[in-house]
Amino acid sequence: MRLVCLSLHHIKIPYADFLGFYFKNPAEFYRLFSDGKTILFQSGTRIEVYALVEEEKEIDDILEVLYNERRKEFLIYYDEKAVEHLMRLVGGIESKVYGETYIPRLVKSSLDCAEKNSTLHPFLKSLFKGALKVSQRAWNETNIGGSPTVEKLVLSSIQKEFQTFEGRIVILLGAGLLGRRIAKKIRKLGAEIAVAHRHFDIAKLTAAEVGGRSILYRDLMKAVEKADLLICATLASHNRLTPDMLIQPCNITIADVSPFGNVDPEVTKITGVKLLSSIRSAVLANMEIEKNAVPDVENIVKEEVEKMRKIFKWRYL
Repeated sequence: MRLVCLSLHHIKIPYADFLGFYFKNPAEFYRLFSDGKTILFQSGTRIEVYALVEEEKEIDDILEVLYNERRKEFLIYYDEKAVEHLMRLVGGIESKVYGETYIPRLVKSSLDCAEKNSTLHPFLKSLFKGALKVSQRAWNETNIGGSPTVEKLVLSSIQKEFQTFEGRIVILLGAGLLGRRIAKKIRKLGAEIAVAHRHFDIAKLTAAEVGGRSILYRDLMKAVEKADLLICATLASHNRLTPDMLIQPCNITIADVSPFGNVDPEVTKITGVKLLSSIRSAVLANMEIEKNAVPDVENIVKEEVEKMRKIFKWRYL
């Protein structure tokens, strides 16, 4: 028996097509695959199926049932490479943005969903639990989460714009780590937090973490009209907040803590909009700290893969 990971990243296909393959209700997946030898993992940028198969044809059967039109866009990881891939994901080093923590939460919810909807094979259960251990170690033993000093600098810059946060309405756009940390601190200072994300399930998870409420992405523009502060914490490689999303005049302060800068500078031409430019250097410094931690996380991944090898002796593989 072999372990395979069938992985589709959203940059491989048009985003609308990607969403078409997304299981809004994962229970539907397990109605198709109820033998306990498959587990579904989904994030805002990935759709992955981990499966135990006896022969290559079973891989084709999975792709044909679920993703026939786009089967060529799927990457396939086998055996130890599949284990390593999952561990790198939860360790925060497989994505283009290092140190993100929402993936381990989604991995945990994926495991819970699989166990709820099927009698999960013990190897898949151990695989996902082992991956979560990598996440814990990465956060406890390395700097993959960046520097608390950077968080303090960004929060200080935002606080200079407001005498108090009591009664203020703050929108967190996206689920980036630094943005979540800042939103959580501002919530404790009395602000009301609303979280928007392209994927509502991630918005709900993030809102629960920061002590706020989730809003539908399509309601973002309406919510911005009433907000005092917008924290852009998206992980895209393009602008996610543009002038056409703001109504003029618009009395709002914007803090762009996105790793790649996802706020169009043209928003500052709108009367009443202030984009905090002072925090950019701190965000970039944080990215460098996370990048330097990657080799340490890679060592943890190697150690945990080897532990699984010794425990199971790849007897399922």
